Amino acid sequence: MSAAPIGRCLNCYALLDGRFCGQCGQRAQDPDPTLRELLEEAWEAFVSIDGKFFSSLRLLVLRPGVLTAEYLRGHRVRHLAPLRLYLLCSVGYFLVSSIVPDRGSARATVRFPGADTLVLAERKADLRDSVERIVRRDSASRVLLERHGITTVAPGALDAATRSAADSLRAFEQAEQMTAAPAWVRHRLALGIQHVMRDKKNFGSDYTAQVPRLLFVLMPAFGLLLALAYRSRKWRYPAHLIVALHLHAFVFAVLTIDEVRSLIPWPPLRTGLKIVTAMWLVGYVPLALRRVYGGRLRYAIARTLVLGGAYSLVGLLAFSILAFALLLAY
Repeated sequence: MSAAPIGRCLNCYALLDGRFCGQCGQRAQDPDPTLRELLEEAWEAFVSIDGKFFSSLRLLVLRPGVLTAEYLRGHRVRHLAPLRLYLLCSVGYFLVSSIVPDRGSARATVRFPGADTLVLAERKADLRDSVERIVRRDSASRVLLERHGITTVAPGALDAATRSAADSLRAFEQAEQMTAAPAWVRHRLALGIQHVMRDKKNFGSDYTAQVPRLLFVLMPAFGLLLALAYRSRKWRYPAHLIVALHLHAFVFAVLTIDEVRSLIPWPPLRTGLKIVTAMWLVGYVPLALRRVYGGRLRYAIARTLVLGGAYSLVGLLAFSILAFALLLAY
């Protein structure tokens, strides 16, 4: 192995003027490091990433639009890159949501005056609703079966085989309503609906697993909507995409806070925090848009409403396509 000349960078051989190379940025150090140097390097890397993340997150959540405006002005070395911040916030949300127990089970484990009575009342209400749903579904299934010439004994509950037959007929009827679709699509769709009716839990898990990818795909669409809403600014599309990244990162950060909020055992505090986070979510976007793009607050609010409506339609279409694709794949 050839060694670099004295006073030159070991990576690119440029002349050194200080602790770091002016060409490639590598630290000037002995190629045979000590354990102390290795630990110092690891600590500096951790503190740099950790510090940038929390300072960027604090600025993102508490000061609408400031982080984005700073980045677009070129003040970037102190903050985490928008894409990395978005990925950390989104991964953090899905990780926390998978760890935090279900809200119903969390309520059942808390202990405060009247908790047992409240939980019992909720369970009775859930059981009553469940029975009512079964009765309504069995009544609709009887009508469906009789329409196809299959008689059932009323008013008793349907057995599992009869319910399965009714679900199959319902699936094929729903698929046949898609008269514009090819026959093979209708057939695959009917089979998919049958499968989902038999195994809703796994379908829900498969659907949920695709949500992060779909949200990541939808984000550039929101950037495009921002570019259209603020086309008078004559900014390049990547600038609007950065705004979209920060807004989506903020939403994931607040949703993570909301997941943690559900663990609070005192209902009044839990409800109060929910109201605060909901109000902050509603008011954040126009404040952030005004900070980044300028203009009057009322115009930012109007653009927020239009953007929200358009993005909701795009999201509804995308999630419907996802559900349709999963049904065809079953």
